[in-house]
Amino acid sequence: MSILWVLGLGISLTSSLLLLFFYLKRKNASGLNLSGNMLEDYVRGNQDCVTEEGILCRHCKENTVITRNIGWYRENLIREHVCDRCKCRLYFSLQGKRELHDLGE
Repeated sequence: MSILWVLGLGISLTSSLLLLFFYLKRKNASGLNLSGNMLEDYVRGNQDCVTEEGILCRHCKENTVITRNIGWYRENLIREHVCDRCKCRLYFSLQGKRELHDLGE
């Protein structure tokens, strides 16, 4: 009887930990603080980094920005824009599903 009790306890603990893991992983993308970290905020706070060639990094003034898709938030793809030279995160952008469909992504 005690072996069955220990086995049941082990199974319930394992399943609880798995549920917690997947909940935290899912929350990670939607739990990002996007407020104040969007393109408009970056431009407003770093007007000297906006040129005809594009957006510059505020740290090293590099104009090559790489974009990473990092998750989904309310049916919008969250993109992180990072400086290619110093790897500093510059800003986030949201791309809607309809816009992605129009782009063929």
